[in-house]
Amino acid sequence: MYGDGIGLSGGNAALVPYSRSNADDNSHKAYVREEPDTLSPATKAEVKARLHIPASVTDFDDTLDALLEAATTIVQDWINRKLKTHGLDLWLDEPPNRDRVFLPYPPSTAVVTVTTYDPDNTPTEFANTNYIVSIQNDRPKIVLRAGCSWPTDVRAADAFKFVFSTGYGADNGDVPQALREAVRRIAADMYLSPTDWCGKDSTEIIFDRLPTVGLILNQYATEKL
Repeated sequence: MYGDGIGLSGGNAALVPYSRSNADDNSHKAYVREEPDTLSPATKAEVKARLHIPASVTDFDDTLDALLEAATTIVQDWINRKLKTHGLDLWLDEPPNRDRVFLPYPPSTAVVTVTTYDPDNTPTEFANTNYIVSIQNDRPKIVLRAGCSWPTDVRAADAFKFVFSTGYGADNGDVPQALREAVRRIAADMYLSPTDWCGKDSTEIIFDRLPTVGLILNQYATEKL
């Protein structure tokens, strides 16, 4: 299996298909690797307070932890953003078709490295003097500088790895209050009415049970690349 031993085989890291429009960039295979931990911007204590569960009662702590993780995933999937800082790898099979590569899950905070792999699987860091990083809006991207080009002597799969970070910040307070409240309300509703959430589409449930949350999430939603 291709990869560098970190990008593809690191623990239980998730490989998420990443399809994009031909009008923007590559039509070939691409995917994102992210660490498996879901970082919630809401706390168990906050959900307990909403549910009027005394802080001293810990019988349901494991359940609340799981619900916070599930609620965070629902919010992130809906708005196509990462809430707290995540490290991500974007892998491409072939050289990009254009002079730029768009990065998923805004807001991106930094691009760490761009690495290419030759036919012998030897990695080479693509110097940051070859490109400009634009992360000032909801379309973060890496753009080649004038006169520069993507390497073409690369292996047949997993040839490019873009390592970057994304999210509003490392602390809960860095995440917009409205999104933190959305996570809390979803987690609390899952606790109160678990059967209503089992095997059902979360979008329909939210608009039916928590319409205000749905409106909040739509305000932060970005286009999926």
